[in-house]
Amino acid sequence: MGFKLEKEKRKKLEDLKLAESRRVVLTEGTLIELLDGMEEVLGESALIALLYSAGLRRGRRVVEYLKEEEKEWDLEKWLDESLRLPRQEGIFSNYKIDLEKGKIYISNSIECRLERMSGKSYGRCCFTQGYISGILNSLIEGVKVKEVVHKKREGEDFLCIYEIK
Repeated sequence: MGFKLEKEKRKKLEDLKLAESRRVVLTEGTLIELLDGMEEVLGESALIALLYSAGLRRGRRVVEYLKEEEKEWDLEKWLDESLRLPRQEGIFSNYKIDLEKGKIYISNSIECRLERMSGKSYGRCCFTQGYISGILNSLIEGVKVKEVVHKKREGEDFLCIYEIK
Protein backbone atom coordinates (compact mmCIF):
# COMPACT_ATOMS: atom_id res chain seq x y z
CA MET A 1 0.00 0.00 0.00
CA GLY A 2 1.91 2.99 -1.23
CA PHE A 3 1.35 6.35 -2.70
CA LYS A 4 3.51 8.99 -4.25
CA LEU A 5 3.42 12.66 -3.35
CA GLU A 6 4.18 14.82 -6.32
CA LYS A 7 5.91 18.10 -5.78
CA GLU A 8 3.65 20.84 -7.08
CA LYS A 9 5.07 23.63 -9.20
CA ARG A 10 4.57 26.95 -7.45
CA LYS A 11 3.37 29.66 -9.77
CA LYS A 12 1.78 32.17 -7.42
CA LEU A 13 3.80 34.68 -5.43
CA GLU A 14 1.61 33.92 -2.41
CA ASP A 15 2.90 30.34 -2.47
CA LEU A 16 6.53 31.30 -2.83
CA LYS A 17 8.85 29.52 -0.45
CA LEU A 18 12.16 31.29 -0.63
CA ALA A 19 15.09 29.01 0.20
CA GLU A 20 12.54 26.18 0.58
CA SER A 21 11.69 27.35 4.09
CA ARG A 22 8.39 27.28 5.88
CA ARG A 23 6.80 30.33 7.44
CA VAL A 24 7.36 30.74 11.15
CA VAL A 25 4.97 32.81 13.19
CA LEU A 26 6.45 34.80 16.07
CA THR A 27 4.68 37.22 18.33
CA GLU A 28 5.91 40.79 18.18
CA GLY A 29 7.03 40.39 21.81
CA THR A 30 9.19 37.40 20.89
CA LEU A 31 10.68 39.31 17.97
CA ILE A 32 11.52 42.21 20.31
CA GLU A 33 13.32 39.78 22.64
CA LEU A 34 15.30 38.34 19.71
CA LEU A 35 16.30 41.79 18.47
CA ASP A 36 17.23 42.95 21.97
CA GLY A 37 19.41 39.86 22.42
CA MET A 38 21.11 40.37 19.06
CA GLU A 39 21.72 44.04 19.86
CA GLU A 40 23.20 43.09 23.25
CA VAL A 41 25.60 40.59 21.69
CA LEU A 42 26.41 42.38 18.42
CA GLY A 43 25.90 46.05 19.26
CA GLU A 44 23.52 48.53 17.67
CA SER A 45 25.55 49.20 14.50
CA ALA A 46 25.93 45.51 13.71
CA LEU A 47 22.21 44.88 14.32
CA ILE A 48 21.32 47.69 11.90
CA ALA A 49 23.71 46.28 9.27
CA LEU A 50 22.32 42.77 9.80
CA LEU A 51 18.70 43.92 9.39
CA TYR A 52 19.47 45.94 6.26
CA SER A 53 21.47 43.09 4.73
CA ALA A 54 18.73 40.54 5.46
CA GLY A 55 16.12 42.81 3.85
CA LEU A 56 18.37 43.41 0.85
CA ARG A 57 18.85 39.67 0.25
CA ARG A 58 15.14 38.98 0.69
CA GLY A 59 14.13 41.69 -1.80
CA ARG A 60 16.60 40.36 -4.38
CA ARG A 61 15.29 36.81 -3.98
CA VAL A 62 11.70 37.91 -4.62
CA VAL A 63 12.71 39.58 -7.89
CA GLU A 64 14.79 36.54 -8.92
CA TYR A 65 11.71 34.37 -8.47
CA LEU A 66 9.46 36.76 -10.39
CA LYS A 67 11.95 37.03 -13.26
CA GLU A 68 11.55 33.29 -13.80
CA GLU A 69 7.79 33.75 -14.21
CA GLU A 70 7.23 37.09 -15.95
CA LYS A 71 9.27 39.17 -18.34
CA GLU A 72 7.06 41.88 -19.88
CA TRP A 73 6.25 44.12 -16.92
CA ASP A 74 7.01 47.82 -16.62
CA LEU A 75 8.83 49.10 -13.53
CA GLU A 76 5.66 49.93 -11.62
CA LYS A 77 4.26 46.43 -12.17
CA TRP A 78 7.57 44.87 -11.04
CA LEU A 79 7.50 46.97 -7.86
CA ASP A 80 3.84 46.21 -7.18
CA GLU A 81 4.30 42.46 -7.59
CA SER A 82 7.53 42.47 -5.56
CA LEU A 83 5.97 44.42 -2.68
CA ARG A 84 2.89 42.19 -2.51
CA LEU A 85 4.72 39.35 -0.75
CA PRO A 86 6.14 41.34 2.20
CA ARG A 87 2.70 42.85 2.74
CA GLN A 88 1.21 39.36 2.87
CA GLU A 89 3.93 38.27 5.28
CA GLY A 90 3.14 41.14 7.63
CA ILE A 91 6.35 43.10 7.00
CA PHE A 92 4.06 46.12 6.50
CA SER A 93 0.33 46.68 6.23
CA ASN A 94 0.12 48.63 2.99
CA TYR A 95 2.14 50.42 0.35
CA LYS A 96 1.81 52.99 -2.41
CA ILE A 97 4.17 53.52 -5.32
CA ASP A 98 4.52 57.00 -6.84
CA LEU A 99 7.14 56.80 -9.58
CA GLU A 100 6.48 60.38 -10.74
CA LYS A 101 7.69 61.65 -7.36
CA GLY A 102 10.22 58.83 -6.97
CA LYS A 103 8.70 57.68 -3.69
CA ILE A 104 7.39 54.52 -2.08
CA TYR A 105 5.05 54.90 0.90
CA ILE A 106 4.97 52.12 3.49
CA SER A 107 2.36 51.93 6.26
CA ASN A 108 3.01 50.20 9.56
CA SER A 109 6.26 48.38 8.85
CA ILE A 110 7.23 45.66 11.30
CA GLU A 111 9.94 47.94 12.69
CA CYS A 112 7.40 50.71 13.35
CA ARG A 113 5.07 48.30 15.11
CA LEU A 114 7.94 47.05 17.28
CA GLU A 115 8.97 50.65 18.01
CA ARG A 116 5.43 51.43 19.16
CA MET A 117 5.48 48.39 21.49
CA SER A 118 8.98 48.71 22.91
CA GLY A 119 9.91 52.36 22.53
CA LYS A 120 13.11 51.34 20.68
CA SER A 121 13.72 52.12 17.03
CA TYR A 122 15.69 49.00 15.94
CA GLY A 123 17.45 50.89 13.18
CA ARG A 124 14.52 52.94 11.92
CA CYS A 125 13.11 50.51 9.36
CA CYS A 126 16.44 49.15 8.10
CA PHE A 127 14.99 45.74 7.18
CA THR A 128 12.18 47.35 5.16
CA GLN A 129 14.59 49.80 3.52
CA GLY A 130 16.89 46.90 2.64
CA TYR A 131 13.95 44.95 1.23
CA ILE A 132 12.94 47.83 -1.04
CA SER A 133 16.58 48.40 -2.02
CA GLY A 134 16.98 44.73 -2.89
CA ILE A 135 13.95 44.85 -5.14
CA LEU A 136 15.00 48.06 -6.88
CA ASN A 137 18.68 47.09 -7.21
CA SER A 138 17.59 43.91 -8.94
CA LEU A 139 15.65 45.96 -11.47
CA ILE A 140 17.75 49.13 -11.90
CA GLU A 141 21.52 49.11 -11.50
CA GLY A 142 22.91 51.72 -9.11
CA VAL A 143 19.60 52.94 -7.70
CA LYS A 144 19.62 54.22 -4.11
CA VAL A 145 16.76 54.08 -1.62
CA LYS A 146 16.66 56.39 1.38
CA GLU A 147 14.07 56.70 4.12
CA VAL A 148 13.10 60.37 4.12
CA VAL A 149 10.10 60.34 6.46
CA HIS A 150 9.43 58.25 9.55
CA LYS A 151 6.38 59.58 11.33
CA LYS A 152 3.28 58.72 13.23
CA ARG A 153 0.06 59.56 11.43
CA GLU A 154 -3.44 59.97 12.74
CA GLY A 155 -4.27 57.31 15.27
CA GLU A 156 -1.56 54.73 15.78
CA ASP A 157 -0.48 54.25 12.16
CA PHE A 158 3.10 54.89 11.11
CA LEU A 159 4.08 56.05 7.65
CA CYS A 160 7.57 55.72 6.19
CA ILE A 161 8.43 57.33 2.89
CA TYR A 162 11.35 56.04 0.84
CA GLU A 163 12.93 58.12 -1.87
CA ILE A 164 14.29 56.46 -4.99
CA LYS A 165 17.44 58.11 -6.36
